[in-house]
Amino acid sequence: MGGGGICLSGGQQLESLANAGGINSVNATTERIALSALLHDIGKFWSRTRLDPPFTKDERDYFGTYAHALWSAHFVERYIGDPEITAWVRMHHKPDSREARLISLADWLSSAERAEDAELPRGKPEAASLANIFAGIRVDAAASRETPTYFPLVQHDDFGPQFMPSPSVTTSETDYCALWEAFLHAVESLKGPTLDLTTWLALMRRFCSRIPAATPTTLRGYLPDINLYDHSRSVAALAACFAADETTEAKASAIQEAMVSGRGTLADEPLCQLVCGTLSGIQDFLYTIVSKQAAKTLRGRSFVLQLAAEVCAEQTCIHACVPACCVIYCGGGRFFALLPLGADVPDIQSRLSGRVLDHFHGQVALHLGAVTLTANDFKGNSFAAQWSKAGMEANRLRTQRLTQLAASDYDKAFGFLDEGGADHKCGVCGRNDATTALDETPICNDCSYYANIGKALRTARWLVRTNTSHAPEGFNEFCVLFGYELHLVDRPNSRLPRMQQVIELNGFDLARTREDLRPPADISFGYRMLAQAWPQSTDGAVKTFEELA
Repeated sequence: MGGGGICLSGGQQLESLANAGGINSVNATTERIALSALLHDIGKFWSRTRLDPPFTKDERDYFGTYAHALWSAHFVERYIGDPEITAWVRMHHKPDSREARLISLADWLSSAERAEDAELPRGKPEAASLANIFAGIRVDAAASRETPTYFPLVQHDDFGPQFMPSPSVTTSETDYCALWEAFLHAVESLKGPTLDLTTWLALMRRFCSRIPAATPTTLRGYLPDINLYDHSRSVAALAACFAADETTEAKASAIQEAMVSGRGTLADEPLCQLVCGTLSGIQDFLYTIVSKQAAKTLRGRSFVLQLAAEVCAEQTCIHACVPACCVIYCGGGRFFALLPLGADVPDIQSRLSGRVLDHFHGQVALHLGAVTLTANDFKGNSFAAQWSKAGMEANRLRTQRLTQLAASDYDKAFGFLDEGGADHKCGVCGRNDATTALDETPICNDCSYYANIGKALRTARWLVRTNTSHAPEGFNEFCVLFGYELHLVDRPNSRLPRMQQVIELNGFDLARTREDLRPPADISFGYRMLAQAWPQSTDGAVKTFEELA
């Protein structure tokens, strides 16, 4: 762990990147359309500050569109600096190009789930707080409704006294001004315009997760229960799918017309795919370890599984030629993604599943279940039903865990294992390849690196994605197949390979990260929340399960 960081390392040989085979890339136009879709409603955030509009009445009359679209366009013009993206954002309610039409269709579909309540008080958009959907859950249908609760307008990682929902929350333009000022400070820390979609996703997540995407207006009583970040990234995901499928402007317009009129069959034709990816074998991987030294490896094992699911989700998108914004959920060893109709999901499964099995010695496997979605599947409860179907299809494939591997490499699936000898048995996982010791316990390379990662997580400040090195180890032997490595870093480390992405742990201070790490200009930024508190003995060591008991 020298030099301020730890490589996610252990020791086993995998195929080289050159032999990884056929990794696709995302078309630049698809990424630009996705970025436009992500920022199409950022003007709602800006306009609720009640600051002076950045446009004139003549400009609004000329374009004939909603005011928030003009707010959004001026933001994009200032901080993205791409005239085409600016135009697509400006006209997403009055499409005058294929790209604007794709964003418009994606916006319609993402908004189709909006519920209305005629009894909601109508007022200014900046006065509406994000509703807590859990307050509306009733175990007994006959029970009275719970008192509604609302989220304060704070940053996503602000876990102070104002974080939790409350019935007495109030929101005003003053709150929006404070949040907007913090948002602009972060954006300006980028030191110039950037088209990096990953960075903008992180910024939207941090600052827009408590902003209602829609609010009760004088015309419609929309429930303010969907946040602007989730709405925007689902629009980005759908727009990316349509772009990758080369959907024409005429077809997108016809689908919208069919949704409004209810005539014809176009709204019932396949539009995109919903894919569920799940890792099987998690329980065996985490818990089939002896109690001795288990506490020192369990945290590392759990973290690597999280990373494995995220890598698989990202690579599923890349193989489908869409950006990672198409991952709409990832957690607990499972992810869901929206993919183009043209994506060959069985082929993606075959490309990724063998590598997962190889790296985890057959204990963990990846399964991808897919269903097709129509425009009508985005209305009412239909999407939830399709979500369940995709999950059930992935679960069905779990029962055929070794079938696909056996088709390509029968011996790897069902051949003899090298038994080794009793002198080489790992004292943690039981495999017969122990090469070192941990507190006098024989331990294999994998368990050694899980213990090291668990220790490094206590003080790590960043998870850094870098170019590949000459001798990747452990989990990086998996990551290198896709062109990068991951490193946990607790202080500046000049010996890292060239950085591709910096993910700050438990915070998102772009200015501080830039100052501390001095990353190259063309880099992505992000953040993730991570538990970094462990019970400790008086000497500062992490307590074992026996000590806790």
